[in-house]
Amino acid sequence: MKAACDAGNAHRECDAMDCDRGAANGCYRYGFLRAQTNEAGAPQEGLRYMERGCAFGSADACFEIGEIELSDIALAGVPPGTWPPTDPEDALRHYKRACDLGNKRGCDAPRARFGSTPDQTKAMCEHHADACQNGDAAMHAPPSGASCTIAAWCIETSRMPGAAGRACALARRGCALKNPGACAAAKRCP
Repeated sequence: MKAACDAGNAHRECDAMDCDRGAANGCYRYGFLRAQTNEAGAPQEGLRYMERGCAFGSADACFEIGEIELSDIALAGVPPGTWPPTDPEDALRHYKRACDLGNKRGCDAPRARFGSTPDQTKAMCEHHADACQNGDAAMHAPPSGASCTIAAWCIETSRMPGAAGRACALARRGCALKNPGACAAAKRCP
């Protein structure tokens, strides 16, 4: 296989070998493909490869990890509780790294999700809180555990009046919707 990879053949295994040699984009390509595979353990392996790609400097890998960390992804073949929980703070760190590495989507994602002014941030927090309770009418989506987790984090960090109690209520709602990130946040509540 090494000879085929060295000859320039583009194979999944070649990307994995490139990653082992420290090539950021090889880690990203292999990880991205594995994360979308339904084989047992493949999505988790894919995320590990994308983490390596991000650490090696792949802006695309950093961005995709941020996207995964803000989603309620349910993939066939992935046992419940084994996919990473929704983690808005870690997602923002990955978006920032992607932006710092030149990925425009990494720069735009936090503003798109949370707003760039206090009024926009408050509106985005309220949007996610409403989606947590009632679903997202514009997207024809039912109530979302990810929206609960994002709203709880957004409200808690905004320092709005009554933020701590409201954030805990949203985290508990998200946990009831079976979102691991919301359950983790709810455990920190009084």
